[in-house]
Amino acid sequence: MSNHRTAQPITTQSSSCAARYGAIYARVSTEDQGKGYSIPTQIDACQRLAQQHGYDVPPSHIFIDEGISGTTLDRPALRRMRALIATQAIAAVIVLDPDRLSRKMGKLLVLTDELQAAGIPLLCVSHPVEAGPEGVLFFQMRGVIAEYEREKTLERTKRGKLGRVASGYHGGGGIPIGYRYISEPHKGWFEIDEEEAAVVRRIFAMYLDGMNMRGIAFQLTTERIPTKVDRQGSPRRKKTAAGTWSTSAVHKILSSEAYVGHMHYNKFQHISKTRMRKRDRAEWLTIAIPAIIAQVDFDAVQHKRARNKALSLRNRQHEYLFLGGRLRCGRCGLSMFGSPNKRMLHYRCSTAYRHHPDEPFCRGGVRAPDIEGPVWQAIARALSDPTIITAELDRQAQFEAHGQGERAKESQAIEKALTSLEREAQRWDEAYAQAVIDIVELKAKKLDITDRRQRLLTQQEAVETAMTAVKQDHAKRQDILTYCLRVKERLHTLDMPHKREALEALDIRVFWAPGEPIRITGSIPIDVTASTAIGHSAYSIAFTLTA
Repeated sequence: MSNHRTAQPITTQSSSCAARYGAIYARVSTEDQGKGYSIPTQIDACQRLAQQHGYDVPPSHIFIDEGISGTTLDRPALRRMRALIATQAIAAVIVLDPDRLSRKMGKLLVLTDELQAAGIPLLCVSHPVEAGPEGVLFFQMRGVIAEYEREKTLERTKRGKLGRVASGYHGGGGIPIGYRYISEPHKGWFEIDEEEAAVVRRIFAMYLDGMNMRGIAFQLTTERIPTKVDRQGSPRRKKTAAGTWSTSAVHKILSSEAYVGHMHYNKFQHISKTRMRKRDRAEWLTIAIPAIIAQVDFDAVQHKRARNKALSLRNRQHEYLFLGGRLRCGRCGLSMFGSPNKRMLHYRCSTAYRHHPDEPFCRGGVRAPDIEGPVWQAIARALSDPTIITAELDRQAQFEAHGQGERAKESQAIEKALTSLEREAQRWDEAYAQAVIDIVELKAKKLDITDRRQRLLTQQEAVETAMTAVKQDHAKRQDILTYCLRVKERLHTLDMPHKREALEALDIRVFWAPGEPIRITGSIPIDVTASTAIGHSAYSIAFTLTA
């Protein structure tokens, strides 16, 4: 430590503050753990250096920042010390190493300039900072080396994380609610936390039942359901009570593919200090984890989220009849979106903005009044005559009754085959008991029977699913008929929101392409002889019932 006695700190003129009070600054971040940078070690070394230079450092002049990176100057303790520097209330600043102040050379120079402007010396335990150009140069070189070491550490950490994910293990970061991570040296795995998973399943169910994200957050907060932060015992960033759910937290759960068994990493790329860009999905790294939500339910939620976004008032500046993919390009099948100009509202094909070299480039467009008016008139004519709808429903009912009869016969045949397999299995058991066959033959026979039984059970499940779907379709058709009768009397007074509601209820899809008939699909039969003029050409309207 003798070199510290002869060192001349960087300063212009020592502060003339009343007492020779020095200030110690210590900092440790997560990446510094285990590198000899513990807070007590830093303070002890700085206190010894302060005494050698004749400075007294009371507890009130020891400034500590824990768990904060050295790349930012926005640190609570550092801010308080800089305030003392600005008022020249201290006589010296003592640190273990320059990188405790900052690991970025530019920010380190900002701090040293403030010290020199106030005439306050900077003392470093790791090496003496001598006066003169050589001393300043060496000090700056130390800062550059510290910045280089940090970048190398970040690069090694990133490579290690990606390598761990490539091996199928968790690559770090937060654990989604519904899971807990069991960590062991060089490995680990996810397990479902049933208590938390029940909350996740409930959130998905509430959303599918029609509740919006804000309503879900309000309901969970009202019931004081603990969040992930509450369960971990972590301090909240904002002063909110435990069990407080935000809309963003619900949105994060509903959009996370982790709940169907896919945890993704390497999704974003830093393009600047404050901006990130989403990588192509082919660059993502994925590990498999236990699923909490069925894929069909997750897909239904994503479909509903997309529709809600398309129909949201904040995403619309003009009134259009067709939203959420109701109008599609007859050439490529992509949705057509509203595209207003100064004189008229238009619909244009999505390929105008999402064109791929391997896809047809449509550039198709149609004036909104020319497509909305004729289509709505055709729908209104169908809704005005419920007898057409009733006749179609009766025809479908007869067709489905025949189909249900065939499915019932198939179900009975499967039941008979399963019963026959049970008897066959009993016969082979008896043959083995009487020493007619050995254990190897018995296992082979049982394996064959098990395989045939599984195939029959799969067929039986498919038949039952089809029969249930028919019953649901029948109930849906009755609801459609009820809706048509209810809306019939006010067809010509419906405003745009109620017209869109009708398209939604009847599951109407419209396909348009220049020079071709307008094609409409949906849940009601529309008069196929209806026609209209778009531009200077006549277009017929063809209709197809939705399966």
